Amino acid sequence: KQYVYRLTAAIIAASLLAAGLTGCGTEAQRTDKAESTTSGQDGEVTVNVAYFDSFVWGYYIQIAQEYGIWDEVFGEDNVKVNLIGFTTGPEINEAITAGDIDIAINEGDQPFLSGVANGVDLTLLATELRQEKTLILVADSDSDIQSAADLKGKNIAVPIGTYVHKSLIGVLQDNNISLDDVQLTNMSAAGDAIAAINAGDVDVYIGTIFSLYSNIQSGDIKQIADLTGNGAYAYLIGTNDFVSQHPDVTQKLVEVIYKATEYTSEHLDQVAGIIADGMGIDEAVIKELYPLLDTDMGFTDSDLEALLSTQDFLIENDIIDEEISDLKENHINTKFIETVKGE
Repeated sequence: KQYVYRLTAAIIAASLLAAGLTGCGTEAQRTDKAESTTSGQDGEVTVNVAYFDSFVWGYYIQIAQEYGIWDEVFGEDNVKVNLIGFTTGPEINEAITAGDIDIAINEGDQPFLSGVANGVDLTLLATELRQEKTLILVADSDSDIQSAADLKGKNIAVPIGTYVHKSLIGVLQDNNISLDDVQLTNMSAAGDAIAAINAGDVDVYIGTIFSLYSNIQSGDIKQIADLTGNGAYAYLIGTNDFVSQHPDVTQKLVEVIYKATEYTSEHLDQVAGIIADGMGIDEAVIKELYPLLDTDMGFTDSDLEALLSTQDFLIENDIIDEEISDLKENHINTKFIETVKGE
């Protein structure tokens, strides 16, 4: 029998503070924590899974549970799952470092690479998401900002350290605008960003069209650009500790998420309500915009090329210091998704 619990990043953060933990635990601390939280009585395995509760691509396990995919794959296996909602990849990395997360759904390319570069125990299991047109820049509907070329001197709200942060830098560079020419304000929640734009506290926000669409339609804000040419990738991530200790569970988790992703694409009318309820947005928005996403799970040569390109980008912009020498050997493990896809 399997049980699913939903926690929040706030609960995790409170527990970290209570324990006196920071984002820089030792390898021994991470290993001990993983062993104590993933192995229970009677062979029970607990998997702590991070997901983005404000993104449409965060609900695949819930969909798998609702439509029988979980039971089909795991059967009577003694596996318990804690679903823990987060807002950004850096928050997930902190929780992973403390030993509170085993698997992360759709962690972005920048936080993945930044985490590995800073010693976080991560391994990439599959590419889950590639997006360009669904990442957009918005401004107040009455603003004189018409395109990304008008961003010089502006205050831009962006979740710092995330994959859209990297994409924003790319957009600025395409328009011959340096980071010294703009002010960046760290802001994750679309609602907060829209309020800040309307109040005149920031000029522009970069985020997903799903969280901004209704406000664009109502005229509160306007879209000034998408991120075509500066797209972002997101991955199914595991800790090396968990994957090495529980390869069979990892294999089935990858299969569950793969099948749930396929089911979502094929039965969007049926599953859109789960996503809409979780995000608190109109179901019609999900049905209209979800097909713009590339959710073909795998890890192609092009995905590797994009990941290495992102690494170069992060080095050039002083976000990480140097190449991750063991990236391919120790932090990319695609055998599970290859098995699922019969490759």
